[in-house]
Amino acid sequence: MTLDVAIVGAGPYGLSLAAHLRTRRVRFRIFGHPMRSWTAHMPPGMSLQSDGVSSSLSDPAASLTIRRFHEERGLPFKVAAPIASETFVAYGRAFQDRFVPGLEQRDVQAFRREGDGYRLTLLDGEIVRAANVVVAVGMHRFRHVPPLLRELPARYVSHSADYGPVDALVGREVVVIGSGASAIDLAAALHKHGSNVSIVMRRNEIAFQDPPGRPPRLPNFRNPGSGWTCKFCADAPHLFHMLPERTRRNIVASYPGVPPGWFMRDVIDDVPIISQHTPLRAEVRDNRVQLQLVSPEGTVTYMWPDHVVAATGYKVDVARLDFIDPALVEQLRTVDSAPVLSPDFESSSRGLYFIGPVAAMSFGPVMRSVYGATFTVRRLSEHLARSSAARVAPLPLRAGQISTRIFSSPVR
Repeated sequence: MTLDVAIVGAGPYGLSLAAHLRTRRVRFRIFGHPMRSWTAHMPPGMSLQSDGVSSSLSDPAASLTIRRFHEERGLPFKVAAPIASETFVAYGRAFQDRFVPGLEQRDVQAFRREGDGYRLTLLDGEIVRAANVVVAVGMHRFRHVPPLLRELPARYVSHSADYGPVDALVGREVVVIGSGASAIDLAAALHKHGSNVSIVMRRNEIAFQDPPGRPPRLPNFRNPGSGWTCKFCADAPHLFHMLPERTRRNIVASYPGVPPGWFMRDVIDDVPIISQHTPLRAEVRDNRVQLQLVSPEGTVTYMWPDHVVAATGYKVDVARLDFIDPALVEQLRTVDSAPVLSPDFESSSRGLYFIGPVAAMSFGPVMRSVYGATFTVRRLSEHLARSSAARVAPLPLRAGQISTRIFSSPVR
């Protein structure tokens, strides 16, 4: 039997979409490991950068928000306080247990177009056919390492998204390159667990988040980081989609990365910071990395760490989703290597949808955060329900003929 929808990915976006499709009686299957980005790629003890009210997954009745999860378990909850990563993972798994009990913790190895739909091959060899596929993967596949570090052997360099547990770096000399949330969170975790860690950054100082309660800055669309521009991107992704392509590209390309939480300021007091320096050269000598840095004045500084961590962000490139047939990727319309999406998140290949961070070029930077899931899944689930209903709409009946239609079971 051909499914209406196959969902690839079980993070906040994939789980939220599945919860909405289930109530709409759409035949779907969802593949992936719940909250894997948070369990495998976030150091223990860290917190989300978004505040509590912006960290909820989406179910149709909003019956299990992050606030409700805290209340059900007798945990304290503050609207403007950050959520610990362990708490967020527990919340996501509780959401999955309640709304997506049919999650299949298996990976999709490959999928390609077949006729009017798609053929998916799972890692265990099962073949699944679906009229529509929704790709709901996170940012880990798009981690960016600067060219000068890519040439180093893997034992000497990694990306901040490769952690998880930091046990492999305990007791070693480590340089973290970057000044965003990933850099500061990872440096704090390494310092706490006994690594001799330093931070190297181009900035003059770390741009921490403003504490809660501070009013937004004056609107300035030439500055993507201004308060009202951030509010527009967060609250009006449908209007962002209507902006000229050039404007969208400029905002997404220059939009500031996630800043470190204001609450991290005191945590890294004891971590050495080399500011206003840019890595110029890196090579391995005597089983250590010789890291050459240069200041704006041209002064050269050398460091000799055991390991370098590039907390240098992400660059969406749909070609790096290696489970998608390369011939299909070649046919997709893209802008800066990101798929161009319709108002319903559909790519140029009919029936293929992208949600989450991959959709940022079309719907704005809010798609990089959990907050964007509610808008996304409400819009897409309604569209997919209409599409699946039209696909199985009965032909006109002759006298005495009986019509049957099959749906998945609704939530009870």
